[in-house]
Amino acid sequence: CGRSQWGSTDLSCQDSVFTCAFQDYAFGTQPDGSACRCDGSCQSGFCRDTGGYTRDGKCGKGQKGDKCGINKDCASNACGRSQWGSTDLSCQDSVFTCAFQDYAFGTQPDGSACRC
Repeated sequence: CGRSQWGSTDLSCQDSVFTCAFQDYAFGTQPDGSACRCDGSCQSGFCRDTGGYTRDGKCGKGQKGDKCGINKDCASNACGRSQWGSTDLSCQDSVFTCAFQDYAFGTQPDGSACRC
């Protein structure tokens, strides 16, 4: 017995359940792109950008431009800032570390502000 998807309050019979945030949910039923909090909800087995399971994320690995929090949130395994001075993280093709933060590799045009 569990909730069919993240955020649902209705309980129903499920083939298999797991516990997430102190409640039971159907195991592995949610498609990529749907809201989640724990990996077990997702058909892909991965819920991205949850901030350590403290906020809602999305099922599946992120593609370029998708919001992320850490490298493993992205299919490219590259989560970083798109340009110098930005605080927003998104999936990139590749990243490098500068001043203790990850940035997209080789994407800024000539003449734009940079540090590394």
